[in-house]
Amino acid sequence: MPWFGDYGILYYRTDLLRKYGYSGPPKTWAALFQMAKKIQDGERGSNPNFSGFVFQGNAYEGLTCNALEWIASAGGGHIIDNGKVTINNAKARTILDTMRRPDRQDHAAGRDDLPGATRPSTRSTTVTPPSRGTGRTSTGSAPAPARR
Repeated sequence: MPWFGDYGILYYRTDLLRKYGYSGPPKTWAALFQMAKKIQDGERGSNPNFSGFVFQGNAYEGLTCNALEWIASAGGGHIIDNGKVTINNAKARTILDTMRRPDRQDHAAGRDDLPGATRPSTRSTTVTPPSRGTGRTSTGSAPAPARR
């Protein structure tokens, strides 16, 4: 039996999901971006540095692990399938392009190594992380989003 589990988890703020009318966490990447943008737009009035979705975006092992999780969850394969390199496909390109451009206006995403972001746990995907020091937030966790 393994001593540690290592898998992608989505951490989210239950208080903010309720505040913006959501009954549960997103199940797809598209839903995550839509929810994160709505929440970010609402929260930026009182916190201009608020990010609706942050991830491990610095050039280190965390980004590599996140990228592998994103590709697999988006249906982009596992880089090598049945002895053949399969990473060069539309689904892998789409999710990687989405994540490498967190400044796009169609969703609210940011790297967790930028000022004002809350650093998530290693090898996890995070949406609306708990604020530092407020003591007024509640969090939940769910499986990382998938392509559907």
